[in-house]
Amino acid sequence: MGIGGLVSVSAGGGGAPGAQKDSERQAELDALRESFHAELARKAARIAQLEQHVDEVTRNFRSTLSWRVTAPLRAAARIARAVRRP
Repeated sequence: MGIGGLVSVSAGGGGAPGAQKDSERQAELDALRESFHAELARKAARIAQLEQHVDEVTRNFRSTLSWRVTAPLRAAARIARAVRRP
């Protein structure tokens, strides 16, 4: 096992000098870090896209007649639940 649980693969036969091994490990870690950052950026973009979709759906259903008509009932239920809680 290498640094952080990563398996280290050395190039060459008899093993590289210590400085070269460190350099190879650092390059491997840098590549891994870059791939993690890229994946994080993709996931952040997807989350933003989904949040926009949720906002759009919320706006759409809150503008319906049934949502507006039942708003007083939902408010009364919220008040009743708040009164019942200690």
